[in-house]
Amino acid sequence: MSAVVVPVAVQSDPVPAELSAGGCIPQADTPQTFDRAIRGFRKEVQAMKKKPSLAGQIEAKLAANSQTLLRETCREVLQSQADGCSPHCPVCGAKLQNVEQAERTILTQWGEVTIRRAYGRCPRCKRYVAPADAALGLEASSQTSPALEEKLCWLATQMPPVQAAEIIEHLTGQAVSPSRIDRLAQKKGKEVLKEREEDRQKAMEPGTRIDFSQGHRRWDEPAEFVLIIMIDAWMVRERDDWGHTEALLKEGIQPQRWHEVKSARIFRLDQRAQTQSGRAILLASHMVATRQGPGDFSELLYTEAVICGLLRAQKVLVIADGAVWIWNIVEDRFSDALGTLDPSHAKNHLWVVAKALFGEGSEEASRWVQPLIAQLHQGQESRVIKTLADLAAVAQELPVAPILKREANYFETHKKHLDYQAKKERGEPIGSGAMESLCKQCQLRFKRPGQFWLTANDERLLELYSRRYNGRWNSLWPHLFLSEN
Repeated sequence: MSAVVVPVAVQSDPVPAELSAGGCIPQADTPQTFDRAIRGFRKEVQAMKKKPSLAGQIEAKLAANSQTLLRETCREVLQSQADGCSPHCPVCGAKLQNVEQAERTILTQWGEVTIRRAYGRCPRCKRYVAPADAALGLEASSQTSPALEEKLCWLATQMPPVQAAEIIEHLTGQAVSPSRIDRLAQKKGKEVLKEREEDRQKAMEPGTRIDFSQGHRRWDEPAEFVLIIMIDAWMVRERDDWGHTEALLKEGIQPQRWHEVKSARIFRLDQRAQTQSGRAILLASHMVATRQGPGDFSELLYTEAVICGLLRAQKVLVIADGAVWIWNIVEDRFSDALGTLDPSHAKNHLWVVAKALFGEGSEEASRWVQPLIAQLHQGQESRVIKTLADLAAVAQELPVAPILKREANYFETHKKHLDYQAKKERGEPIGSGAMESLCKQCQLRFKRPGQFWLTANDERLLELYSRRYNGRWNSLWPHLFLSEN
């Protein structure tokens, strides 16, 4: 039995009055529509030359009329490519059986295009295929062209699908539903998660790690460089236990809607620069972001660090706050790295002690803490650690003893991470402002008012977002990757 292909029902775009008057395309697939589109567009341009118009009017008319021309050009080229495909299976090469000419309609950035191509059954693979689809890079179930799909996914990493749909319609005139944009982004997100897992296996396996690292070596990588790794986390709201809030509360369980997205920013020291005003900026960097736990994040971070040149770095610096899970990862994956406790976090912990001793907002607290903060930045961190240890020792019977002991232990734990003056003299960063900036950028997309996520959905989009940020976006799309190379 031959396969019956039912083309997707579409509503043809209305033909602009200006083009209709010029005898241009009555229907999308009428013979000679490409030539008619060219003649109609040429007539319209000639008419516009004779009619006084504002620059904005001219641009708008040309944009509207070029949609038809570009759509017909696209259809003409696609059809020519499809006509040139032999009726053989693109997988095994066997000649197809029960071949018929089947139509396929896809939405391009200039409107819907319908082409006819050979469609038949492969006797070896036991399935129906259209060789032209494979040759053109069209996925079997997709109703969106690869170029438009890429643009929609790119927008989805920047804003919610509703806004993306509004923007794409404003810029191209094509009405695309938010649900289609979301489906496309989620589909691509699944694909990149598979690629991420393949990369992780290559980076974690000693036998493939070096080749994997070399394969990602950038052309501008210097012979010697310092690699910077900053680690932090930010919160995203999810729909876990959605609809069970009342039942959980009755059981004495407080629903947890907010969850950590563990993140990192990686860059070379030579990729730091300054603006004319002296503000530090990064010329390039990579990121990692995941809703998975510390163990998975540790491997994903290591993988991206290998991509960024970890195995070739002369020195590795890690900058972070005092979270235990962060420094456990540093000890496990980057044991040879030089760690730095972000100075603002060290300062905050000193203020905790000052407020416990002298009270919130008191002048005594400020007078006590300021010299210690100065000592931290003047290479006298050992004096700060001793001061806190002495306080904890003499105040064991006081109400503030637990706080003093905890903070003294905190600084003792991070005593190797406090050499701020020496790092500044070497021109190395000591603060994690770049990491804080990245967290804010991510939150602009993932932490908007009223947004709730499913863990699987935000993980896919997080990876898609990361691929765009890390400069590996084009590799996700064959037509961009081949054009680039």
